[in-house]
Amino acid sequence: MTHVSRKKLEVQVDKFLNKLLTAVLTKKYSAKEASKIMKVLITPTEINMMRKRIGIIYLLNKGMDLENISKLTKTTRQTVARIRLQLLEVESEDKQYLINILKKIQFTRGIKDLFNAILSIDISRSTMKKKISPF
Repeated sequence: MTHVSRKKLEVQVDKFLNKLLTAVLTKKYSAKEASKIMKVLITPTEINMMRKRIGIIYLLNKGMDLENISKLTKTTRQTVARIRLQLLEVESEDKQYLINILKKIQFTRGIKDLFNAILSIDISRSTMKKKISPF
């Protein structure tokens, strides 16, 4: 993320910028338009970070364990645990709103089957050690 500044804004400026951001985020966009806006506002690294974060939230909501989520999203278990803890601090109404949005997203049958297949595979560290161990 490009560093802007940590300095506190004046109250009026802060309110104005918050309204501006909210207006941009709440307008209805096509996927193509939303992609264009993200490319202007967010760096590729930030987009990747947000994709992984939303994927982690989705998989946590589906009941996948931390270790498998970290392998699937190529993040550390600590990152997954931190996001899970952050979700506990968010107001439940806000968290539920995002979860409802994720539930409404229609995945193609193939992607849904892939996720179900991934969820059914036990790729935990202990299982892998048992499978690899010669004893």
